[in-house]
Amino acid sequence: MSPRIPFFGLTACVLCAPALAGTYTVGGTGGYTTIQDALDDANKDNDVVEVHAGTYTECLVPRDKRITITDAGSGTVTVQCTTASTPAIDAGRDLTVQGITIESADVGIDDPGRAVTLIDVVLTATSTGVQATEVDDTGSTISASVGV
Repeated sequence: MSPRIPFFGLTACVLCAPALAGTYTVGGTGGYTTIQDALDDANKDNDVVEVHAGTYTECLVPRDKRITITDAGSGTVTVQCTTASTPAIDAGRDLTVQGITIESADVGIDDPGRAVTLIDVVLTATSTGVQATEVDDTGSTISASVGV
Protein backbone atom coordinates (compact mmCIF):
# COMPACT_ATOMS: atom_id res chain seq x y z
CA MET A 1 0.00 0.00 0.00
CA SER A 2 1.48 3.40 -0.97
CA PRO A 3 1.64 6.22 1.60
CA ARG A 4 -1.02 8.88 1.35
CA ILE A 5 -0.30 12.57 1.58
CA PRO A 6 -3.17 14.59 3.01
CA PHE A 7 -4.45 17.22 0.60
CA PHE A 8 -3.96 20.04 3.11
CA GLY A 9 -0.27 19.08 3.47
CA LEU A 10 0.31 19.42 -0.25
CA THR A 11 -1.52 22.76 -0.35
CA ALA A 12 0.46 24.14 2.56
CA CYS A 13 3.71 23.08 0.91
CA VAL A 14 2.82 24.86 -2.36
CA LEU A 15 1.78 28.04 -0.54
CA CYS A 16 5.09 28.13 1.36
CA ALA A 17 7.25 28.02 -1.77
CA PRO A 18 9.40 31.14 -2.19
CA ALA A 19 8.16 33.64 -4.75
CA LEU A 20 10.19 33.91 -7.91
CA ALA A 21 11.65 37.22 -8.99
CA GLY A 22 9.78 39.00 -11.75
CA THR A 23 10.83 40.95 -14.82
CA TYR A 24 9.20 44.31 -15.55
CA THR A 25 9.75 45.59 -19.10
CA VAL A 26 9.85 49.29 -19.99
CA GLY A 27 9.39 50.42 -23.59
CA GLY A 28 9.29 48.14 -26.62
CA THR A 29 6.42 45.70 -26.16
CA GLY A 30 6.64 45.96 -22.36
CA GLY A 31 3.81 47.11 -20.18
CA TYR A 32 5.53 50.25 -18.83
CA THR A 33 6.35 53.62 -20.37
CA THR A 34 8.43 54.88 -17.42
CA ILE A 35 11.16 53.17 -15.44
CA GLN A 36 9.76 54.50 -12.16
CA ASP A 37 6.35 52.88 -12.78
CA ALA A 38 8.10 49.52 -13.25
CA LEU A 39 10.16 50.11 -10.09
CA ASP A 40 7.00 50.92 -8.15
CA ASP A 41 5.36 47.66 -9.25
CA ALA A 42 8.43 45.52 -8.58
CA ASN A 43 7.60 44.10 -5.19
CA LYS A 44 10.06 41.31 -4.54
CA ASP A 45 13.77 41.26 -3.87
CA ASN A 46 15.78 40.39 -6.97
CA ASP A 47 13.14 41.67 -9.41
CA VAL A 48 14.54 42.96 -12.71
CA VAL A 49 13.48 46.11 -14.53
CA GLU A 50 14.47 45.64 -18.17
CA VAL A 51 14.55 48.86 -20.20
CA HIS A 52 14.37 49.14 -23.99
CA ALA A 53 16.32 51.76 -25.92
CA GLY A 54 15.26 55.37 -25.47
CA THR A 55 15.69 58.47 -23.37
CA TYR A 56 13.74 58.48 -20.12
CA THR A 57 13.44 61.90 -18.47
CA GLU A 58 12.86 60.95 -14.86
CA CYS A 59 14.62 60.63 -11.52
CA LEU A 60 14.54 57.09 -10.16
CA VAL A 61 13.88 55.96 -6.60
CA PRO A 62 13.93 52.14 -6.33
CA ARG A 63 12.59 52.41 -2.74
CA ASP A 64 13.58 49.74 -0.23
CA LYS A 65 14.03 46.83 -2.64
CA ARG A 66 16.90 44.77 -4.02
CA ILE A 67 16.45 45.56 -7.71
CA THR A 68 18.38 45.25 -10.97
CA ILE A 69 17.85 47.91 -13.63
CA THR A 70 19.28 46.74 -16.95
CA ASP A 71 19.13 47.54 -20.63
CA ALA A 72 17.12 45.17 -22.80
CA GLY A 73 19.91 44.92 -25.39
CA SER A 74 17.94 46.92 -27.97
CA GLY A 75 20.16 50.04 -28.02
CA THR A 76 21.18 52.92 -25.77
CA VAL A 77 19.15 53.56 -22.64
CA THR A 78 19.56 57.05 -21.21
CA VAL A 79 18.13 58.33 -17.94
CA GLN A 80 17.97 62.12 -17.70
CA CYS A 81 17.15 63.64 -14.34
CA THR A 82 16.74 67.37 -14.77
CA THR A 83 15.53 68.18 -11.25
CA ALA A 84 18.14 70.29 -9.41
CA SER A 85 19.78 68.73 -6.34
CA THR A 86 18.16 65.35 -7.05
CA PRO A 87 20.13 62.21 -7.94
CA ALA A 88 19.24 60.47 -11.18
CA ILE A 89 19.08 57.24 -9.17
CA ASP A 90 18.60 57.31 -5.41
CA ALA A 91 19.77 53.82 -4.44
CA GLY A 92 17.60 53.10 -1.43
CA ARG A 93 18.84 49.52 -0.96
CA ASP A 94 21.03 46.97 -2.73
CA LEU A 95 20.91 47.97 -6.38
CA THR A 96 22.48 46.77 -9.63
CA VAL A 97 22.50 49.07 -12.65
CA GLN A 98 23.72 47.63 -15.94
CA GLY A 99 24.10 49.10 -19.43
CA ILE A 100 22.49 52.46 -18.65
CA THR A 101 23.69 56.00 -19.50
CA ILE A 102 22.92 58.66 -16.90
CA GLU A 103 23.14 62.32 -17.84
CA SER A 104 22.02 65.82 -16.95
CA ALA A 105 21.83 65.29 -13.22
CA ASP A 106 23.53 67.03 -10.31
CA VAL A 107 24.29 63.60 -8.81
CA GLY A 108 24.29 60.51 -11.00
CA ILE A 109 23.75 57.89 -8.30
CA ASP A 110 23.32 58.51 -4.60
CA ASP A 111 24.57 55.46 -2.71
CA PRO A 112 23.49 55.82 0.93
CA GLY A 113 25.84 53.13 2.23
CA ARG A 114 24.11 50.25 0.51
CA ALA A 115 25.59 47.68 -1.87
CA VAL A 116 25.41 49.28 -5.31
CA THR A 117 26.84 47.51 -8.36
CA LEU A 118 27.41 49.46 -11.57
CA ILE A 119 28.19 47.47 -14.73
CA ASP A 120 28.78 49.24 -18.05
CA VAL A 121 27.23 52.45 -16.74
CA VAL A 122 28.10 55.78 -18.36
CA LEU A 123 27.75 58.94 -16.25
CA THR A 124 27.89 62.21 -18.22
CA ALA A 125 27.07 65.84 -17.45
CA THR A 126 26.87 65.16 -13.74
CA SER A 127 28.58 67.31 -11.12
CA THR A 128 29.00 64.21 -8.93
CA GLY A 129 29.01 60.77 -10.56
CA VAL A 130 28.44 58.53 -7.54
CA GLN A 131 27.84 60.06 -4.13
CA ALA A 132 28.45 57.80 -1.16
CA THR A 133 26.63 59.47 1.71
CA GLU A 134 27.74 57.09 4.45
CA VAL A 135 31.28 56.16 5.41
CA ASP A 136 30.78 52.38 5.62
CA ASP A 137 30.24 51.74 1.92
CA THR A 138 32.19 48.52 1.49
CA GLY A 139 29.57 46.62 -0.54
CA SER A 140 29.61 48.77 -3.68
CA THR A 141 31.42 47.80 -6.87
CA ILE A 142 32.01 49.50 -10.21
CA SER A 143 32.82 47.41 -13.27
CA ALA A 144 33.69 48.80 -16.72
CA SER A 145 31.84 52.06 -16.12
CA VAL A 146 32.81 55.41 -17.61
CA GLY A 147 32.64 58.88 -16.11
CA VAL A 148 32.52 57.79 -12.51
